Amino acid sequence: MNTLTDIYHWLAAANSGEWIVLLTAGLLIVGWFTVREMTKTRAAQVYPRLAMDFWREGGPGAFLEISNVGLGAALNANLTLTFYPADPNKSPIRQELRVDIFHKAERRIYAPPEDAQDLVYFENFARAYKKIVLTGTMEDAFGKSIEVNETVENLSGYYKARQSAQQLYSDSDLKKTEKHIDEISRSLKDIEKHLQLHTATARQVLHEKIIWSRRLKKARPKLWKFLIKKIF
Repeated sequence: MNTLTDIYHWLAAANSGEWIVLLTAGLLIVGWFTVREMTKTRAAQVYPRLAMDFWREGGPGAFLEISNVGLGAALNANLTLTFYPADPNKSPIRQELRVDIFHKAERRIYAPPEDAQDLVYFENFARAYKKIVLTGTMEDAFGKSIEVNETVENLSGYYKARQSAQQLYSDSDLKKTEKHIDEISRSLKDIEKHLQLHTATARQVLHEKIIWSRRLKKARPKLWKFLIKKIF
């Protein structure tokens, strides 16, 4: 009796009704836990998640980026972007977004909530708004409804941190870096010259070795004749 099935049949043959009931109940409980864990695993494998960041393509401009960083696609996403102004006297600005399918690793770019061109520049955008909130609902591949609630806060702090990171590479640092690159380039050229010189020397030595080897091969019979005459 190495399996639960063997035990079950043994109890049935022994007419142990109570034990059969208990064993059946235990098997049902184990099966229920197994199915539940498998369901959780499958749900985790297709679970979508939306995140916000700022998309930049060089320069001072920046656009809001919403990306799906989850493991599965987001379906029937009904979302609301809420921009909270830094000025407490101004009301929040809301944008309604409807996305039928948000693929895994997909990114979508959104412009500022106002038509003013100066808000495209991230410095002005960070001063105009203190935080952005993304709320709404979406569904996973199994049709399960998932609540969305993501926030990007302290936009001015984010901008200052970005500026500090850029200042790490000032003009003087770039000049130093260029100087080091030039020095490395000159060193590599010197190494190349030395390698070429050694290669030429090695070729010359090899050539002379081949010539002396041929001469020795030609002179070998005469040398043997000379030695035989001297010995005998």
